[in-house]
Amino acid sequence: MLLTSYILKLFVIVVTMFMKRSLGQTLDSVFIFTQDRNNNRYEIYSNGQLNQIWNITETNSHSSCQTVPIAIENTTIDSRIFGIQNLGSSNIEISNIIIETNLEVLNLTMIGNRTSKIASNATELFEIQYDCHNENIIKQNLNGWSYIQIKISTSTESINFGYMKICTLENRSRVDLSLFLILSLAIFVVASATRIKKGFHQEDSGSQRDEIKPVHAFYFVAFASLSLAVFYFLRQYIQSYFTIVFSLSTVSCLTILFSDWLEDLCLKISGKCHNTYSLKFFGDFKMYHIPSFLLAAILVVFWYITRHWILNNLIGVGIVCLLFKLVKLPSLKTAFILLGACFCYDIFWVFISKLIFGESVMVATASAWDIPIKLEWPYFIETPMKSCSVLGLGDIILPGFFVTLNYRFGYYKRTILYYYSSLLAYVLAIFSCGLVLFFTGTGQPALLYIVPMMLFVTTYISYKRGELKEFWEGVPDTFEYENMINLANCSDIVRLQISTEDSAI
Repeated sequence: MLLTSYILKLFVIVVTMFMKRSLGQTLDSVFIFTQDRNNNRYEIYSNGQLNQIWNITETNSHSSCQTVPIAIENTTIDSRIFGIQNLGSSNIEISNIIIETNLEVLNLTMIGNRTSKIASNATELFEIQYDCHNENIIKQNLNGWSYIQIKISTSTESINFGYMKICTLENRSRVDLSLFLILSLAIFVVASATRIKKGFHQEDSGSQRDEIKPVHAFYFVAFASLSLAVFYFLRQYIQSYFTIVFSLSTVSCLTILFSDWLEDLCLKISGKCHNTYSLKFFGDFKMYHIPSFLLAAILVVFWYITRHWILNNLIGVGIVCLLFKLVKLPSLKTAFILLGACFCYDIFWVFISKLIFGESVMVATASAWDIPIKLEWPYFIETPMKSCSVLGLGDIILPGFFVTLNYRFGYYKRTILYYYSSLLAYVLAIFSCGLVLFFTGTGQPALLYIVPMMLFVTTYISYKRGELKEFWEGVPDTFEYENMINLANCSDIVRLQISTEDSAI
C-alpha cells in the first residue's frame, strides 16, 4: 500500500511538470531584470530564484540593527525599466502584472502590456513612471518613501518582488532621541565602571592588572589596522566563521566577569564557595563558576539567534567592564602615546581611507559586521531603512582607561578633581561629536573630539596644581591601589580632602 502511494505521488509530479512545460508555464526559464538608461542589466529573478535585495518581505523582520539589503530608487530618478525574458524553448504566457505602493501621494504609471505571450528567447519590457507630490508629503507630514511591490502572474504561478522608492527626505527630522540615549549610556558606563578598586584574583596571586606600555600603543594600532583591513576586504568570506569564534570568546569573557560579580554574593550564602572542585575535561572550578557560565552562555546564544540590540548592548557593556578590570594605563606619558596613536588611526580609517578606497573603511566595516563591537539604539523616528544610532566600543574603552588613570591618580593625591574633570571632558567631547554628526549627517570618529579635549583638560589641571611631572610618570608602584578602600559611592568620595588649590582652578 505504501509503495502504491509513492508511485502515485511520483506520477502526479511527473504529469504536473509535463503539463507546465507543455503549456510554457515553467518559471525556471524566466529571467527578470531591470536596466538603466545605458541598457545595463541587473538581475532580479533567474533560475527560479529571487535576488535577495528585491525581497522586501525580509526588511524590518527582526529587532537587529543590521541593515537588510534592499534595492532603492533615489529621489532623482523618475522611472524604472523592467524586462521579462523567456530563456526556455516554449512560450510563457503572462496573465497579469500588478504594481502597488503604500505611499498615498505617489502616483505610478505603467507603460507596457500587463498581459502578453512571450515566445522562446523573446523579451518583454515595461516601464514604471513615478510622480512624487513632495509638497503634499511635507505639508501632510507623511513618509517620503514607499515600498513598490510588483507581482508577475502566469496561469499557474506568480513572481513577487519589490523595492523602495524615495520621493523626499525633507520631512525627516534630523534629531533623534536614540543618539542622545546612546551617548548617555556611554557616559554612564565610563562614569561607573572606571572606579575599579582592584583587578581579578589579587588575593590569590598577588598579581596586578596588565599595564599598557608605550610599545603596546604602536602594537595596538598596527594590529587594529591590519584586522580592520582584513575584515573590510574579506568580510564576505570570513564573516560567519568569525562571528562563531567571537561568540565563543565572548562566553569565556562574560563568565570571568560574572564570576567576579557572583563571588561576593556566593560567599554570603555559603562558606563553601571557595571550595575547589575538579571535573574531567573541565579542570578545576568553584561553585559560582557554574551559574556564571550558564548565564554567559544563555546571553550569547540568545543574542546569536535574535541579534537583538538590547542583548548586543549588554554583551558590549560586559566586555567594556571586563577590560577596565584587566587593563590599566600607568601614566600620563603612556596615555598621550596610546590616545595619540588611536587618534591618528581613527582619522585615517574614517576620512583618509575614503579617498583611497572610495568609502570609509571604518564605517563600512562597522555597518557590515553584526557583532557586539558597538553599542546600538534604534531610531525613534521612521526612516527609509531600519536605522540605529551606533557608538563603537573603542570610543568607550580608550577614554575609560584614561578616566580610570585620573581616578587612581586623584586618589593618590587625595582629590576628586582629576576624576570629575576627565569625566566632564569626555561628556563635552562626545556630545560635541553628536552635534557634528547631527549637522553633517555623516559618521564621525569620536576620538577626534575625545582625545584632544581629555588630554588638554587633564594636562592643564595637573600643570596648575604643580603635579604634571608626577602625573607624567604615573602612580608610584609602592602605592597599594589594589588594597585601597572602595570608592564606588559618592559618600566615600566626599570624604577625600580637597586641597585649597582645587578651588582656585
